Amino acid sequence: MGAPLTVRRGVSVRVRNFETNHLKVNDADGNPVEIAAIVVWQVADTAKSTYAVDSYATFVSVQAESALRHVASGHPYDNPTGNGMSLRGSADVVAAEWAREVAERVVVAGIEIIEVRISHLAYAQEVAQAMLRRQQANAVVAARGPRRADPLGQRRIPQRQCGGGDAPAPSAQRRRTDAHRRRATTQA
Repeated sequence: MGAPLTVRRGVSVRVRNFETNHLKVNDADGNPVEIAAIVVWQVADTAKSTYAVDSYATFVSVQAESALRHVASGHPYDNPTGNGMSLRGSADVVAAEWAREVAERVVVAGIEIIEVRISHLAYAQEVAQAMLRRQQANAVVAARGPRRADPLGQRRIPQRQCGGGDAPAPSAQRRRTDAHRRRATTQA
């Protein structure tokens, strides 16, 4: 029987990767999103990986998922205004932030993070349809063009309703339609 500290254990320093589970996380706006990512890593210090943690592979997966939850909850899924960071619009920046956080967490175990990338990002099933309708409504509003305030400054009126086009105001158009219907019913 050999001495207890003379047992040799092989530790592979090959590059490895794994994909996190699809995690359900609330984004910065409180909307539930599903997110998953791929982590590429390798053992950089075999002594640390052997003695600092029980299982370095499990340690990397737990820390990666924990960091992913933390980073994803700090950003909104989408930013309709176009300025500012979001999970969908700034995926490279978010992935870089996540890579830094994972690297900080696993360095204690002698692990080096080579690359991370988001592999799945979507609204959670329970809110997906509502968020799609909201995105479509925002796109329609954005396509209408600039708006100007009414004389009282209380609400915003679309440009075409402020005399900016050839179309009559909606109230005049409604009166003509109502008059047309009355004539059609009296003639019948």
